[in-house]
Amino acid sequence: MRLLIIANPETAECERLSEETDRLGHDMRAFPVRDLSFETDGSVHVLTDGENVLESFDAVYIRNIFPFISEGLLLAEMMHAVGKRVIDRCLATENYVQSKTYNAWKLERVGVNTPRGFQAANEDEVHARLRDADFPVVVKGVHGSQGAYVHKCPDERAVLEVMRAEPEMPHLVQEYLDIEHEYRVLTIGFRAIGAIEKHAAPGDFRRNLSLGGSATPAELPDGLMTMCEKASETLGYEFAGADLAILKDGRPVMLEVNRAPGFCGFERATGDNVAGRFIEYMTSVNNV
Repeated sequence: MRLLIIANPETAECERLSEETDRLGHDMRAFPVRDLSFETDGSVHVLTDGENVLESFDAVYIRNIFPFISEGLLLAEMMHAVGKRVIDRCLATENYVQSKTYNAWKLERVGVNTPRGFQAANEDEVHARLRDADFPVVVKGVHGSQGAYVHKCPDERAVLEVMRAEPEMPHLVQEYLDIEHEYRVLTIGFRAIGAIEKHAAPGDFRRNLSLGGSATPAELPDGLMTMCEKASETLGYEFAGADLAILKDGRPVMLEVNRAPGFCGFERATGDNVAGRFIEYMTSVNNV
C-alpha cells in the first residue's frame, strides 16, 4: 500500500513510521498540510508536486493540521469520498473540533472525569470566575500540545499575563491537581496497547517527555485501561495518547487525550514497537 502521513517529516515519530512502513513492505510519504494545493476546474483536485493525492495514495494518516485546520479537514473528507482509508475517520465523517474544552465536555458526558475549569477570553469574565478560585491554577492554550502553552499561575495577575502574552491562543483555566501518579496510555484502534508512568524534569510541574521528563513502564488495572479506551473511542481518536492522573486521594482524572501522540519515548521505555503496530493497523483491510 502507498501511505500518506500529514505531518512534519523531520520528527522522530515520522521517521519511525517510515522505518516500519519500509520493513512491512509498504511505501510512505510524509509532508505538512501546507504543501498541498487544491485546484478547482469543475471538480476539486488535491495536488502536491503535480501528483494527484486522491489517486496516488491508498490511505492517509492526518497527524497534524494546525493551523491549516480547514485544509486538513477538506483533505480528509475528499479522501474518504473516493473510498480511501482516513485516520482519524472522524475528521471526514463527524463534527471535528480541535479544542481541549470540547474534548473535556465530550468526556464528561460519558462519565470520564476531567479537571474542573473554564475557557474565557474576556478579562472581565476571567476576573469574575477567578474571584473565588483556589490558587494556583493551570492555564492551557486550547490548541497546545507536548506541554506547550501550559502554565502554573499563582494568582489572577499571572493568569492575565499569560493570556495577554498569547492573544492568538484561546485559553483554558483549570484547577491545579494534587497528583500522585501520572500515566500515558497509548491506544490504537481504540484498544490500549500499554502504559508508562511519566515523571517531571527537576523544577518542572509538567510531566512531559518532550520537556525533559522521564518514563518507566507501568501496569494499570483493567478498569483504568478501559477508561482510556473509552476516552479515545468517545473522541474518535484511532491512535491516541491518554494522559491519566491518579490523585493523592485515589481519584482517576483524565487530563487530556492527544490525537497525535508522541510515542518514541514510550517505545524507549517499554521496548514496544508502537510504530509497527500502527502501520499494521493502518494497512489492515479489517480496519477499513
